[in-house]
Amino acid sequence: MKFLLVFLSLAASVFGQYRMGKPDLMIKLDEDTLYLGDNVYNDNANRQTEYDTVPTTVKAIFYIRVQNDADYQEMKDNILVKGTKEDSGWTVKYFDSHIGGADITVDITGTGWSTGLLSKGSFQNMRAEVTPPADAPQGSEFIVALTGKSNNEPDRIDVVKAITTVSGVAVKETKIPTGLYILATNTSAPSVQVSYGIPSQSNVSVVVYDVTGSAVRTLLSGSCMAGTYSLEWNGKNEEAKDVPAGVYFVRLISDSGSATARLVLVR
Repeated sequence: MKFLLVFLSLAASVFGQYRMGKPDLMIKLDEDTLYLGDNVYNDNANRQTEYDTVPTTVKAIFYIRVQNDADYQEMKDNILVKGTKEDSGWTVKYFDSHIGGADITVDITGTGWSTGLLSKGSFQNMRAEVTPPADAPQGSEFIVALTGKSNNEPDRIDVVKAITTVSGVAVKETKIPTGLYILATNTSAPSVQVSYGIPSQSNVSVVVYDVTGSAVRTLLSGSCMAGTYSLEWNGKNEEAKDVPAGVYFVRLISDSGSATARLVLVR
C-alpha cells in the first residue's frame, strides 16, 4: 500500500509538469513574414503584438494562426477564440481563413468561435480586417485583442493583439487610372502630399525610402479598390522623429506591379 501511494505521488509530480491544454496564438501582417508569438504563451500579448499603419477607409489585414501545442501527442483540444468588437466607427471583421473564408465576426465577438478539434501541432488559420472611418484623426489607433482558450484546461489562454494606426486621410476620386502611378505633389514638411493610382483592386503598400535604400516610413499597407488616392507624409520616420531635408523615394507596390517617385524634402 505504501509503495502504491509513493508511485501515485511520483506519477502526479511528473505528469503535472505536462499540459493537456496549450493554445498558441500567432500573428503576422502578410504571407511573407514570420509569425509573432510562436511558442509564446501569455495573457497580455507580450511579444505577440503586430502593428500596421493605414489611411482612413483603407483596411489593415492581420493574419492569425491558432495552434494546439499540448504536451501529449494524443491530446486533442478545441480552442475557443474571442475578439474585440468594432467601435467608434472602426470596422472589424474576422474570417476563418487567410484568404477568403467564412465571415465569423458574429461568433468571434459573441460567445466565441471554435477551431474544432485540433491534434497536437495542428492549427486553424484566420484573419482580422480593421478599417478606420473617414473621420478618424491622423495618429488615432484601434486595438484588437484575440484570446484563445483551451477546452481541456479553461485556465490556459493565449492572447495576440493587432494595433492599427491612422497615417492620414485617403481621398479617393471617381476616375479609374489606366495604369499604376505614384507622384509627390508637394514636398514641404510637415505636409508632403503623395498621390497614387491603381487600375484594379489590389493589395498595396506605399513606403518612403532614403537614398541608401533604407525604409524610412510605411504610409500604407492594405487593400485598395481601383481608383486614385492621396496620402500625406509628415516628414517623420517610424519612431515619429523628423528626418533631415534631402532626397527620398516613395515606392508603390501592388499586385499588378510597382512604381517609384522621387521627392526632395524641404524644411
